[in-house]
Amino acid sequence: MISFRIEIADTVFEIETKYSDCKDMCKDYLSLKDSDFLVHITEEDIEYERSKSINEALYEGRVPEEFPEGYLETIAVYRKIAEYMAEHDATVFHGCLVSLDNEGYLFTGRSGIGKSTHVNNWLKMYPECVIINGDKPILKISDDGVIGYGTPWSGKENLNTNGSVKLKAVIAVNRDAENHIEEVTLNAMLPSLLSATYRSNRPDGTKRALELAAGIGSKVKLYRLGCNMDAESARVAYEGMNR
Repeated sequence: MISFRIEIADTVFEIETKYSDCKDMCKDYLSLKDSDFLVHITEEDIEYERSKSINEALYEGRVPEEFPEGYLETIAVYRKIAEYMAEHDATVFHGCLVSLDNEGYLFTGRSGIGKSTHVNNWLKMYPECVIINGDKPILKISDDGVIGYGTPWSGKENLNTNGSVKLKAVIAVNRDAENHIEEVTLNAMLPSLLSATYRSNRPDGTKRALELAAGIGSKVKLYRLGCNMDAESARVAYEGMNR
């Protein structure tokens, strides 16, 4: 058994795993502080992730991949952390979170829509821009707003920073022939927020995800961005949110 601690979103997790993959992945988040919650991974947890991966591939018409158990264990750890966060006014959120001028911008949208391409345009247009997490940041709701945190779970490109930023806006990305951005209401944005919010398999999982999505959307600006993915899209987006 491998035991180590990590600190994510101001929470210290004691992690117990069979393989070293998760500790290696979390090297920038290791902590010596007292733990707040124990994450112990069993063979049943790993098998659940294997079965889930196979079922999702079959449902989507893809050939299931054979993932190593060490990798599946990292997903099992992520899931238990996400379950814990959902009970503490926080959620893992599917999107790319960047920090510019100490303000956070979170781009969301379906896989393959072009979030990564658009964010790369931000990095080119604004060299001081930092990617906090490229795929699965944690968002924590408080009376003062929403704070976005980096996590080691950050997609295939593994872009993440062990840091945090106060969230200014969530932006739903869509492809379009022309670059344009418009502020939208919570009601209009709620389906996009909900689809990006982690949803537990517990009986109240959907209800809790809806509460968290609405909580996030009520405390930050919300936008829809149409972009053609050229570098100018970054300027249009940034200036449109900072008029």
